[in-house]
Amino acid sequence: MPVVLLRIIVEYVEVCVRLCKMCTLTYFAQPIAGILLRQWMRYPSSEERLGVHRDVASLAVSEGVVYVVEAPLSYVRSFSSEGAFLGMFGRYGSADGELIQPCAIAAKDGQLFVSDWANHCIQVFEHDGKFIHRIGICDNSHSWSSDEFCCPQGLCFRGQRLYVADRMNDRIQVFEIHGNQREEDNKRNGCKPNIKMGKNKRKRKREKREINTTMIHHSFLFSIVGQHVHNPSWLGVNAQGLLYMTSYGDDGDQIKVFDNTECVRTWVKAGYDTVNSGHGEGRFLFLNGIIVGADERVYVCDSGNAQVQVFRQDGTFVHQWETRNKYNPFAPYGLAFGGDGDLFVAGPCNIAVYV
Repeated sequence: MPVVLLRIIVEYVEVCVRLCKMCTLTYFAQPIAGILLRQWMRYPSSEERLGVHRDVASLAVSEGVVYVVEAPLSYVRSFSSEGAFLGMFGRYGSADGELIQPCAIAAKDGQLFVSDWANHCIQVFEHDGKFIHRIGICDNSHSWSSDEFCCPQGLCFRGQRLYVADRMNDRIQVFEIHGNQREEDNKRNGCKPNIKMGKNKRKRKREKREINTTMIHHSFLFSIVGQHVHNPSWLGVNAQGLLYMTSYGDDGDQIKVFDNTECVRTWVKAGYDTVNSGHGEGRFLFLNGIIVGADERVYVCDSGNAQVQVFRQDGTFVHQWETRNKYNPFAPYGLAFGGDGDLFVAGPCNIAVYV
């Protein structure tokens, strides 16, 4: 009897420990303190050595791999979470898989969604760089129609919903992404495996697999438009579906919060037309990337002041830290969380990881 009772107590304690860990991870996630864990400087490409100006940098982290885009460079580079260069894909152009000034990237279910600024579309790739889908029409018509863009920029996901900052159209478009439909899509679209007659069954199976590739679809849901959406730049969304948008204009840098299509608050406002107006806690000098963490804090890139600022979701300032490498501060542009909760920050030629 004592042995059975002891076993029950041990099992009860183990269950309690598991529950505590789950609660800690879910509800009491630790905020990022701004302590530099590691950082690396990327070696400049030939374009960069020639003095190409880089004014946007964005990154996404998927399965331990860091993917980086920088406008006006026309490719995506990948690194390990420790900074080792892994490869690159994409090239200059307007065909499928070609990019002109990619300015934002987001990862979802092992696929990469890239804002192709000058081609006015969103291109979707496998993690190895294989092109699989396009949202929008690649032209310079600057259409206002749904499912088309004029200089798309920031991207973010909540579940299967993709939010796109359609910047020059002064709106945010929302899509539902349907993924991983394979052979059924090929049949529906009239694609048939190119199988040659012969005795080599292994070859026929290989050709079938080449046709049976991953395909995704998208459907337009709604747009967020109106006087509160002007020059939408970067987007972040929390677990409850509140959408955070950074923008700038005559009134200065702003962060606005939307519940579906309604703007519920503007909780950061900092003009940069007067002396020191963009400096200090809760004020910005060139506002860029934004992301909402598992700790329900909102992290924002204050590029002009070379720092990241942190807020509660009601706009209350929490703290800030400078972004710097071994030699000097760098302007942060893009933010992404890794699988272990570390915050990756991208700037021109720099990537830093904070805890």
